[in-house]
Amino acid sequence: MTADPPLGRVVLRLVVVSLVVAGAAGCVALLHGELSDVDWKVIATSTLFALVSATTGAGLAARHRLPAPGWATAVLSLGAFVLVLVGMWPEVDEDAFWRATGIVAIGALEGAHASWSSPAGATTTRPARWRRRAPRWSRRRCRRRSASSRSPWTRPTTWTPSATRRRSASCSSSRSSPPRSPRCCAGSAATARSAATPQPQVADECGRLRRLARAARSARRRIRGGPLAVPCTGTRMPEGDTIHHAANRIRPVLAGRVPDEIVTPHPRFAKDGWPERLGGRAVEAVDAHGKHLFIRWEGGLVLHSHLRMTGWWGVFDEGQPWRRSPRRAWLRVRAAGRDVVQFDGPVLELMTASRARFDRQLAGLGPDVLAAEFDAERFVRRLREDDPTRPIGDALLDQSTIAGLGTIWRTEGCFAARLDPWRATGSVSDAEAMAVVEAVRPRMARSAELGFSPRDMRIYGKPGQPCPRCGARLQSSGQGENNRRTYWCPGCQT
Repeated sequence: MTADPPLGRVVLRLVVVSLVVAGAAGCVALLHGELSDVDWKVIATSTLFALVSATTGAGLAARHRLPAPGWATAVLSLGAFVLVLVGMWPEVDEDAFWRATGIVAIGALEGAHASWSSPAGATTTRPARWRRRAPRWSRRRCRRRSASSRSPWTRPTTWTPSATRRRSASCSSSRSSPPRSPRCCAGSAATARSAATPQPQVADECGRLRRLARAARSARRRIRGGPLAVPCTGTRMPEGDTIHHAANRIRPVLAGRVPDEIVTPHPRFAKDGWPERLGGRAVEAVDAHGKHLFIRWEGGLVLHSHLRMTGWWGVFDEGQPWRRSPRRAWLRVRAAGRDVVQFDGPVLELMTASRARFDRQLAGLGPDVLAAEFDAERFVRRLREDDPTRPIGDALLDQSTIAGLGTIWRTEGCFAARLDPWRATGSVSDAEAMAVVEAVRPRMARSAELGFSPRDMRIYGKPGQPCPRCGARLQSSGQGENNRRTYWCPGCQT
């Protein structure tokens, strides 16, 4: 922490500022010829009271480190000057009185302002009811530290003005020093004991940097795990290839077997009795259609799942640690010494086979882009039934037109077919629409077999980079009612 400046320096600074302000106001008045008939005793007294007001207020504020005395002294000195002037010089001209009063007011306000914003580094001790404490999440993080460095963070005793806080944040990057490590404020126990009164903003900044570092480490661990270990999380909605890949991993474990154990840890299934309803039944098939996964059991029961943005299916060997917390598990099915676990829902329902066939949402799905025999005629018919003014890039995301396409493969398909995703659907021929599907089907099938890999993407997620085909700069923008992100090359996609 920076030590408080000497009182003499504060007073000298305010004397100079007040003299400049008072002198400037007097010079302006003299230039206009308004003080030619005023007694100079009045001007001298006005300037004197201005200096007394400013220096006294700032001196008290600097000595006691309280903003209130500065304002109080300024107001009291101004009132005292008015009383003295009225009592001692009743014959003074009224205009001269108000001009002199204005000079004193300028000096008083300058002194009060300077006493409030003391030089950088000076801290201000507020009453106990004004003291700011670190945010609750910051106090929780700092409790994990050693006992020697815990108390300064959990109960700070000083408060720093906002301008000083921004300048004195020890973890923020500066122009003259390189960025520090996220652990720059953790320090050792000896360093923590030597700190006099750490500021709460240091804990805020350090906590933010620790969160960023932890997110980076988590991303590196997922990348090192390979494509099979990347869960369907984050901002990317699992597309058809991801769901088919999950079905391909679940099928060898459950298909044709009676599960040894079925557990529904999530509270929403506490009264549904799934273990009792599914106990003793064999799994007949595991299949997927678009972004929907189905586990079909004996007796006409179907387990339907849609992962949306957060869900994930995991398959683990016995004793293998799960990649997500057990508290996030919605369903666990054990068979052949392996666990099939569904995490984070958000759509997981048990229905009869007849309901699955006639469900409005499921029955309205378009042809599966990864079907062994793609129904091209049905795809084109549903595309033509759509709004002809709708951009083709948005129309391809409609699951009732074609099931399984998402933002990634829609972008890659339009690029491979040299089709502008902003063209109206009515202006796109059937051959151009089918070219998009035929371009992504082999790549999605490979992803469904081996797992999704971002290395296979040519333009998705690369805005501003040169086009790999023509060299033009790639562009990106939200599209459609849901503002789904699309990427395209303005040079070669028409």
